[in-house]
Amino acid sequence: MYKQFRFGVAAGMIAATISTFGAPVMASERTSQQRLGSGPDIYRVEVRNLHRLEVLEAGDSDGVGELHEMTVELQAYDQEARDQYDRLKFSGTELYSINEGGIVGGTRYFPIRVGQHVFTSNDRRQNDTTQMWIHVNTGAEPTAYDTVGRVSLSITAQELDCTGQRVCNRRSNGKVTINFKIPEFTTRPSNRCGPDNTFRLEPLDGEIQISGLSNSTVFSGTYSESWYLGVDHKAGGPRLIPFNAEICIASTIRP
Repeated sequence: MYKQFRFGVAAGMIAATISTFGAPVMASERTSQQRLGSGPDIYRVEVRNLHRLEVLEAGDSDGVGELHEMTVELQAYDQEARDQYDRLKFSGTELYSINEGGIVGGTRYFPIRVGQHVFTSNDRRQNDTTQMWIHVNTGAEPTAYDTVGRVSLSITAQELDCTGQRVCNRRSNGKVTINFKIPEFTTRPSNRCGPDNTFRLEPLDGEIQISGLSNSTVFSGTYSESWYLGVDHKAGGPRLIPFNAEICIASTIRP
């Protein structure tokens, strides 16, 4: 089973204030491939404050999904350097939510509902640390698929469709991919992140948007692996979107 949606991304901006809760705890598996150095046509793309996500689809027909794992990946393609990526993978034991008693962590899976906010840390404060980054070459030869200077940020999640704490094969998967292109700056941006080269990634009117960046799109899809049991899984997979994250596009050389 597979469903796909496409949303246009327009400009918009919402200020966000997030409450403070305790010392940060963050655990994940990171893999990356960074082959590009610095240069006049190479930009550093950073994703910051990507520690809070909103559930668009839970992935189970009863309304409560069992989120088993989640992968966040920042990626760009270069003809010479090939894939450039920074990837973070979280298990259900490394994710958090909020109930009336405060922050709670997951177990072997993490129960989710539509509209719920999931955190990758037990600290809900925004911070200035870089969570993910890649270098992107805008000076490469044009390609047939218009990949030059194009970046994607994807959130892939897997739901178990199980009872209790069992890990079973009735898996369903969901993915949200945000695509954007490095803009043609009239003046070279700073080699540091600031108001002039930072763009907010936020939900607006039920859709995820990047404020200040045009030529951006969002793709959303779900598919099931329930064919392992020969049973058609009616519900789609879990889909999550970033909530008030930031994208910084910085020069890799000094102005």
